[in-house]
Amino acid sequence: MPGNGQRDKGTLTAGLELIETLRGDAGAIMDFRAIPETDAAKKALTSRPIRLRHRGTLPDLWDKLKRLNNKGFAIYYTLNLSDGKGTKRANFRKVLALPLDLDTAPLPKKWLRGLEPHVIIETSPGKHQCIFIIEPTNDFVAAKQMVQRLAKAYGGDPSVCDVPRVLRMPGFKHQKGKPFVSRIIEARQYEQPHTMAALDEALPRLRRNETAPSDEPPEGFDTIGLEDVELMLKDADPAHIVPGNPEWEEVAMALHTLSNNDHDVKEFFLDWCQEDPNYAGQEHRDANELRWDSFTADKPGGRGAGTLRRRLLDNGISPENLNVIFGRATPDEDFEEDPALKWDFESVEDCPKNATVYRTDSGVRYQLASEVEPEPINWLWPNRVARGKLNFLAGPPDQGKSQITIDLIARVTTGVAWPDKSGEPAPGSVIVLAAEDDAGDTIVPRLKAAGADVSRVMIVQMMVKPLKGRPERMFNLANDLPGLAELIRTCNDVALVVIDPINSYMGAGGRNGTDTFKASEVRSVLSPLGHLAERHDVAVLFLSHLTKNSGGNAPLTRMLDSQAFTAIARCGWFVAPEMRDRKETARKFFVKGKSNIGAPVPGLTYEIEETTVTTAAGLVLKVPRIKWTGETEMSAGQVFRQMDNGGEQEKGSALEAAITFLEDELASGPKPSDKLKDRAEERGHSWRTVRRAAFEGIGVRSERSGFGKGSAYVWSLPGPEIDFG
Repeated sequence: MPGNGQRDKGTLTAGLELIETLRGDAGAIMDFRAIPETDAAKKALTSRPIRLRHRGTLPDLWDKLKRLNNKGFAIYYTLNLSDGKGTKRANFRKVLALPLDLDTAPLPKKWLRGLEPHVIIETSPGKHQCIFIIEPTNDFVAAKQMVQRLAKAYGGDPSVCDVPRVLRMPGFKHQKGKPFVSRIIEARQYEQPHTMAALDEALPRLRRNETAPSDEPPEGFDTIGLEDVELMLKDADPAHIVPGNPEWEEVAMALHTLSNNDHDVKEFFLDWCQEDPNYAGQEHRDANELRWDSFTADKPGGRGAGTLRRRLLDNGISPENLNVIFGRATPDEDFEEDPALKWDFESVEDCPKNATVYRTDSGVRYQLASEVEPEPINWLWPNRVARGKLNFLAGPPDQGKSQITIDLIARVTTGVAWPDKSGEPAPGSVIVLAAEDDAGDTIVPRLKAAGADVSRVMIVQMMVKPLKGRPERMFNLANDLPGLAELIRTCNDVALVVIDPINSYMGAGGRNGTDTFKASEVRSVLSPLGHLAERHDVAVLFLSHLTKNSGGNAPLTRMLDSQAFTAIARCGWFVAPEMRDRKETARKFFVKGKSNIGAPVPGLTYEIEETTVTTAAGLVLKVPRIKWTGETEMSAGQVFRQMDNGGEQEKGSALEAAITFLEDELASGPKPSDKLKDRAEERGHSWRTVRRAAFEGIGVRSERSGFGKGSAYVWSLPGPEIDFG
């Protein structure tokens, strides 16, 4: 393989020229896809795992893409700006350019109103693709219809009109027939982008029957093309796949939807059906074509990828081929296949961000550490609240937990600096699930008092009204995570999800509910919630109540219900009042309860002050809000002990000092009690007082390690309980 200095300069230069014209930077991150084009490439997919989706710069990926191309794979690129997580419309952020496919029409000698394409690529002899760069837009429907108008004006292919369209990359071989290296005919790098208004004036209008359907589902369709369908059906028998009218309609409707009614896909499918004597003859073909043409994107009972995969898998079609077709991430082609393993190709949207997931025959999923790229924690609030993770905020009742979330929401939606001066968040949207507060008389007035941008806040209703006439029920995380994920995708810029309190959204108790006292059942609900947070890169902050006084137990053991609530979160914060003479003062503490991923930061102090909000009707409402007052070096244990003791210190403070000693010693992990005894005596602590601090003050765990004379008791700080249920 040639080194970087020996690369094919001409073909690499063509790709760089295209990317610089499209993105303004030849080193821009792009999404590439390899599609099997030769019989050898299609056969290779069934014999070994091959990675087909790649994201990065062209120079970095050049050798890998060139090697795939030499093996018979066509190299495509994503024209418009996506998040790199999939090929559905919801994965696309902006439309930057419009394609015109001229496979069946010559290049025009003159362009309407002088609106010339910015790039012209010869994909094979006499066949061209033209790209019109436009001012960026989020109006995907208008962009799709404009592509159809370009096709109408110049005799192009009207099916090449969807926003997620991938196009053939110049500089690589086109291998349908005699190999041909796609090349750039013209690239107008320094021309201004066209406006949609100018194109609208120049291009002919579409008749009603030519207009693209505008009622695509919000999440968009998986897109497949002719190559995908050929690969899918090449070894399939229509007598098994579509033996009757119901099965024919299922498959045809799915292909119609997933290809956006691609003409070539339709023709191939109709011809393929003729292989079955039941569909043979022009009369049957014409009837099937009429049925196909009757389908629309919103046809009741319409089918999609799930239906198609099921029909094909049930009838022996290669799962490897289907996983490739439906946009699955696959292992790298350089990874040697272990015959004892069966590869599971996870969807791009569902797999971890930077590594492939494999699966054994028994269903165990795993990643290779060598394939996982290290990456930093993405903080929403630096070292306090992490994106892509579960975070908790807990404390006794009436300490302002909900008001603190309101303050955070205000900062997230407006970009106002964090109270510890650790930076400013990029403004984003917030989803709120609040079971205990009303939106009109509590949540919105508090948001306005805190200065939030309420247009960026979505408040999820507590009651869910299912379809098909079923009665209303309460929203719960066990059943409604797909709906929450859909809301996140629809909004596009969600940074934070607040759940207040978490216990209210775990599902009703009883036979079909979640037992919140069982760690295993709590984890079965919160683990998928954590996966959702990671997949969509949002911070999930859930609230929980603590017991106000629990005999001096450590804060993490005071969570209501199962301690799995705190165990599964990556970051957690406690609130508690300051006590003096057994009375609460106005000062309250916000202190770290847990963080195994962030740098140490001090706790904060705050007060709840009263302000006013004026309604549209002129009513003046009194509303509480948070006022941050400073920092504190007190630990969560110290804060809760002063709360439990009413602010009074024990005489001589020997117990307090012993508790602090043990917390410091055990913070780094379990230690043998005999070693702790030696350390305690060195520090001047009575071992009797240390034991009292351990079992009455902290609630340490003591477990025997080893056997016989070499055994020892090991102490550790309290953690989540073991679930034997």
